[in-house]
Amino acid sequence: MPVAHALLAVAVGALLGLALRRTVPAMFATLVVFGGLTLFLRELRPYLIGPVTKYDALLVLPDRDGDEWDYKQGTAGTSVDTHPVGHLWPLQWAETGLVLGLTAVAAAAAVWCMRRTRR
Repeated sequence: MPVAHALLAVAVGALLGLALRRTVPAMFATLVVFGGLTLFLRELRPYLIGPVTKYDALLVLPDRDGDEWDYKQGTAGTSVDTHPVGHLWPLQWAETGLVLGLTAVAAAAAVWCMRRTRR
């Protein structure tokens, strides 16, 4: 969900701003860290909920010959891992929960960093 990602970016930016104490390096570091987190979450997304494995006893492959379609026999015992349409919202909620958890960790670290610098 875009709102959770925006909250994560703000929390990471606040943490890095407090840690680095320089505006422009903190902005660049926020861009790099948030970009890395986004790429990590994109790679993690298919594994948040287990895919459905579809087995096919005989895979039939299309073979284009001229103007006619000929179907040739493929390999036996093939399987495909896929996420059906019904997995959309559970995947969205799982990713949102993970992102909000990371947001809470970043916000708690920013509060800790702010309290440590005030003493």
